[in-house]
Amino acid sequence: MSFHVIQPPTEEARLAEVGKEIVAASLKFGAKLEIEAFLISWLNGTRVIAERNDQAEIVGLTLVSVGKRWVQSDFAATVLFFNGSQELFDFTKQICSALGSSALFMETGLLNQSAEKDTFEITKFHLT
Repeated sequence: MSFHVIQPPTEEARLAEVGKEIVAASLKFGAKLEIEAFLISWLNGTRVIAERNDQAEIVGLTLVSVGKRWVQSDFAATVLFFNGSQELFDFTKQICSALGSSALFMETGLLNQSAEKDTFEITKFHLT
């Protein structure tokens, strides 16, 4: 297994090819991507981190937003989607830390569900 940060290619044909691979993997893992919004987000800095097997197939995927949270005045990362191994998650934390994030936020479970609202747990992982 190997880990990769997948950057948007500069050539249009290659961008379409790599984008299709990411979208196909995310759908396989249960994400319900709005494809155009994902592509715009990816082109504007959303990080795509993949785990590949020996056949170069994506077997784990993290979509993560990294940047300044202007309300809290800090620089942090938020996992938008994750499906993979603990090793992929550890690699994701390393990448976010290398980019300057002080923390990584991730939805870690459904706590309560009712007709009026769903309550989720958000976990903050300290990176520094």
